[in-house]
Amino acid sequence: DVQGYELNVLKSMQKLFDQNFIKYILIEMDNKFLTKNNSSTDEIINFLKKEGFNIENFYGEDFLFVKI
Repeated sequence: DVQGYELNVLKSMQKLFDQNFIKYILIEMDNKFLTKNNSSTDEIINFLKKEGFNIENFYGEDFLFVKI
């Protein structure tokens, strides 16, 4: 639980994305915390789409992304 720093965490995982080590990402996003850190749900979704992930399922603030 990184309370709004999700994008920072994802960006720090770039080598893992480049080497296709990650197949699934389950992430909780709260716009209240994201906004405090100058980020947004849309920014995170766009980042993960660029890395080849699609939203498979979501419930409330929980999102499951699957590598295509």
